[in-house]
Amino acid sequence: MEEFASCEDFANYFVGVVLGDGDLYHDAKRGYRVRVTDASADYLRVLNAYLERCFGIKGRIYKHKKYSAYHLVIWRKELYELIVRRTNVLLEEPTSAFVAGIIDAEGGVNKTRNGLYRLYVTNTDKRLIDAVAKVLNSLAIKYYLVSERRRYRIYVHGIDRINRLLSSIPSIHPKIRDKFSSFFSPLLSSAPVSADRVIAP
Repeated sequence: MEEFASCEDFANYFVGVVLGDGDLYHDAKRGYRVRVTDASADYLRVLNAYLERCFGIKGRIYKHKKYSAYHLVIWRKELYELIVRRTNVLLEEPTSAFVAGIIDAEGGVNKTRNGLYRLYVTNTDKRLIDAVAKVLNSLAIKYYLVSERRRYRIYVHGIDRINRLLSSIPSIHPKIRDKFSSFFSPLLSSAPVSADRVIAP
């Protein structure tokens, strides 16, 4: 799946991204802030392009002062409230787009020393991991759930299962799609989304 089917799907995806690797902030003087942090400035530019096309909202991207990462910062009450309003609903009834956002924010793909290919998602909030599990169950994709101290992690093992998952959700982060494609490019027919290929509202 190369692009979002609608701006509704992107909105659900963005909520997943913010819950996974972002934060909300409200200050009586400065207003309402939504922030997403990521190692890829290109990925944040894609998010920004979708926000502008779907909601007429454009954030700013800043380099992190200490780490090799970037912030996408949006000061907009409407976006803040959209995320707050949808959070509980999506945690109870997660959509594939919402879970794609969680995976893109908190997931990865790698190969173990034993040659096992796996996709994983890690978070300290078990509600997010449970949301991922619900969608995996709906897709009949086997997974493993482990508790690591105060973190929870889901693993999806094997080429076929990972391919089925990525073929069923609108994951767009290069650390997921490009990494998997570099292992098994013949198995994925879809390409990562670029900032100039966003959908119309």
